[in-house]
Amino acid sequence: MKKILFILILIIPFTTFSQSEEYIDGRLIKTLSKSNIDVSTSLRAIQRSDGKYYTFDISVSNGSNMTKLVKVRDFEAFIVTKKGKKEELEILSNKEYQEKKKKRGNFRAIMKAMGGASAAAGAGTRTSTTNANATANTYGSSNTSASAYGSGGYAYGSANTNYNATTNVNATSTTTSVDGAAVYAAQQNEERKLREYQAAQAAAKSKWNDAYLKSNTLSPLESTSGLLNIKFTKGVEITLNVKVQDIDFIFVWDPEESEM
Repeated sequence: MKKILFILILIIPFTTFSQSEEYIDGRLIKTLSKSNIDVSTSLRAIQRSDGKYYTFDISVSNGSNMTKLVKVRDFEAFIVTKKGKKEELEILSNKEYQEKKKKRGNFRAIMKAMGGASAAAGAGTRTSTTNANATANTYGSSNTSASAYGSGGYAYGSANTNYNATTNVNATSTTTSVDGAAVYAAQQNEERKLREYQAAQAAAKSKWNDAYLKSNTLSPLESTSGLLNIKFTKGVEITLNVKVQDIDFIFVWDPEESEM
């Protein structure tokens, strides 16, 4: 008896990253995009105040229609030494960074995320319902009489019939109308929000940040940015993993690519 082997191949669709590099005022900015989320990093400098750090400017823009969570403590950084050894680098939390700034007496405001989106679905649509009830009553009577004469004598008979009928009719009519002006206004409002988001996204990506990057919950069409300090270890290649929700945005940097 021959045995037949069936092989099931499961194809799982996936979304790849799109990546780009650009220079803005001499700064190299690397951007990774996936699922309508854009993450940009720029190696600003190797700082030497209160220690020695790789300082990155990071921006995250949420162009999706879902809220995304950005937790700095989930970020990871690694360095490849000249001997080819891979070592994990410590990323300063906002608390640690603020403590160091407090020692220098230099407080600055933390940048807040911009924007917010609301859906325009159903704008300008009105629904009206009309109910109609009708009742008809019919009353009447009929009389019938008959007489006959024969050999047996005279015969007479009569019949009286009364009738009463009631008819009920119920009808419901629903009318939906669309206010074109309201729909147009909603569309214009959404386009305005999109333009504002794109402007905020561009500003966040190209800005020299003085505020430290903090964990954030990004609503649709929101952006956030800030600097990030990673403790310095000499090496030839830095890998920075910026996690947004459940997506890892992994950047590879050469220390020589720093602006300063």
